[in-house]
Amino acid sequence: MEVVDATPDSFELVLPLLRHFESGTPHLTLEHWRRLFHYTWEPPGKTRGFLLRDKGKVVGFEAFINHQRTIGGKEAWIANGSSWVVLPEFRRFAILLKEPWMRLHRKHPELSTTGFSAKRGLDLSAATRGASMLDSHYYLLYPTPEGSGLLWQASNDPEVLWNRLGDEERRLYLDHRNLPCDHTVVWRGEEVCYVVSVRRPGPKGFSAANIMYVSSADLFRRAIDRIKMALFQRTGAVWIMADERFLGSWRPRFGRRMPFTVPKTLASSTLAPDQIDNLYSEQILLEI
Repeated sequence: MEVVDATPDSFELVLPLLRHFESGTPHLTLEHWRRLFHYTWEPPGKTRGFLLRDKGKVVGFEAFINHQRTIGGKEAWIANGSSWVVLPEFRRFAILLKEPWMRLHRKHPELSTTGFSAKRGLDLSAATRGASMLDSHYYLLYPTPEGSGLLWQASNDPEVLWNRLGDEERRLYLDHRNLPCDHTVVWRGEEVCYVVSVRRPGPKGFSAANIMYVSSADLFRRAIDRIKMALFQRTGAVWIMADERFLGSWRPRFGRRMPFTVPKTLASSTLAPDQIDNLYSEQILLEI
């Protein structure tokens, strides 16, 4: 039994394993799984996670979605822990998949790992130096006017986006423009807020825009009516869902605070929760 790095070329090796479980994950296509190996950005190193092999045959896989970016003026390496797939008869060896990630955390203090799904959140404490709370609640924002949104302009036109965004946000845009998410920029004078969202099912059968990134919590609050209007026109989304940390100190009058089934977690010695967004994650790549 051995554990080796998963690389982009590992996708073909993992296909038989994924097909073994496809009846239990009908919402995930081969294109979803392919995205875990073939990113639209250049990550630090080639590691996409780890393969568990028995006599050369892949019997398990654990994915980590890696990216590197500038946060607070410093380079940060962030990995989103994603899918864990092991054949039932080999699950007693699954703990072996944790060891190489623990070694990476010890070797690279700049490495931060997030857990957004139930399995990843529960495993982070055991697999890293210890996990802390990233977010336990999100807000469901009602389609009700909350401010002076008409004072703001909005666009999703690629040329307008490019001209309004700063260098780091242009990089975020380039990395995600061909993925299943929506990009919106709102502005008033020199004030600019960039919002990335994904469309998900919402209450009462209406579509919801799940916020993945906001460039400024303050501007997001002040421009929320224009953002609601823009997302409705662009995606048909009636509701907006936003992790609590994206709102800063703002608590919407016309919104409902909702708990996550399992809190989102963060293992990091360099980044605070309010510096972490939902980009470069399984929420976008796997559309979950």
